[in-house]
Amino acid sequence: MALTQKELKELLDYNPETGEFMWKVERSDKVKAGDIAGGSNLSNGYKRICINYHNYAQHRIAFLYMTGKFPNKLADHINGKRSDNRWCNLRQADDAQNACNKAMQSNNKSGHIGVWKPKGRDKFVVQVRGKHVGYCDTLEEAKAVYQREASKQFGNFFRQQEIA
Repeated sequence: MALTQKELKELLDYNPETGEFMWKVERSDKVKAGDIAGGSNLSNGYKRICINYHNYAQHRIAFLYMTGKFPNKLADHINGKRSDNRWCNLRQADDAQNACNKAMQSNNKSGHIGVWKPKGRDKFVVQVRGKHVGYCDTLEEAKAVYQREASKQFGNFFRQQEIA
């Protein structure tokens, strides 16, 4: 049986200002009413809560708590911080929208999403969603071009990056 808003609200309180869930009932000798619920999943940084032997992502149950239903597809963290489950930081997204708000990959050498410099070349390449946007003489120019084009394509799901 799927978790309902009624059952969730009987078990937990959610503080939309802090994003924290707190147990309303004693769950075991170790989990008392008033304790903060859940913890981080070390492999991906999302916080989870176990309810009736099922692990739920806290950002998804925040939607259930606040709206009465789980998000249609994904719950996106606007600021990109997977542990920040404040209601103002969550929004529904589809796969493409969620991908627009992705963090920079660890193997990125330019220090900016969508910008790279081929070996032996003088110019930086700018790509948005894998499509070529242009060539730039400087890294700063390439970053600005990426941000301008990505903000047009991604709309509200574009996460501004600091231009260094």
